[in-house]
Amino acid sequence: MSEAAVTPQEKVSAIHTLAQDEAVAATVTGDLLRRPAVVAQVRPEDKVRVVEELTRDDEVAAAVAPKFLHRPAVVARVTPAEKVKVVEELTRDDHVAAEVTTGLLRRPDVAARAMADDHPDYGLAA
Repeated sequence: MSEAAVTPQEKVSAIHTLAQDEAVAATVTGDLLRRPAVVAQVRPEDKVRVVEELTRDDEVAAAVAPKFLHRPAVVARVTPAEKVKVVEELTRDDHVAAEVTTGLLRRPDVAARAMADDHPDYGLAA
């Protein structure tokens, strides 16, 4: 006896039926994400959506954010305005801000531009 051919759409339908159970869906998703050949076929906009969803969990976001920021090709694609926002957020802690500022002021061009600022905002404005 020969088996009937199963179309790709029938396979997808079967997976969707099985994945109605959230535990099954979570297991299948995890398995698929561990397969580079599968991930390579996911549309870029879907990858972005998945990363956004997975990083809603603060613990996950904190674990992956430094890895993104250590990739020069990634940082190069971030707009200057977004970089400023990230630096401001990362330097809310005074100890971190002092350490970063000290390092930045050791760069002659940065120090010269900072010293030339006629209207620095020290947060003292009423």
